[in-house]
Amino acid sequence: MLITSSANRSSAGAAIGGVGLLLSPSAYDSLASMRSHSDRILVANFQGNPATTVITTYCPTNVVNEDIIEGHYNNLRRAIDSIPAHNVLLVVGDFNARIGPEDRC
Repeated sequence: MLITSSANRSSAGAAIGGVGLLLSPSAYDSLASMRSHSDRILVANFQGNPATTVITTYCPTNVVNEDIIEGHYNNLRRAIDSIPAHNVLLVVGDFNARIGPEDRC
């Protein structure tokens, strides 16, 4: 099961933009709640002892305005800080990280 946040649909029905999480049937059955923290951050809570929270993110690339990047990481920090301390927390996604000089990929 694919759950998405803030994605648009193309004329062919494909998801465009946003962020998503692909779940197995058993993981989907244990999904307790899901909320969109922003168009690039999705928070999914799963039943269990202890409960598990998965935050999935699609970070902006380094070619966008620095304020956008900083705003995204501030939103991500707020999402992380909102999770109860006793939950297992997984933060996953595309962080668009680069290693090395900016002029090389």
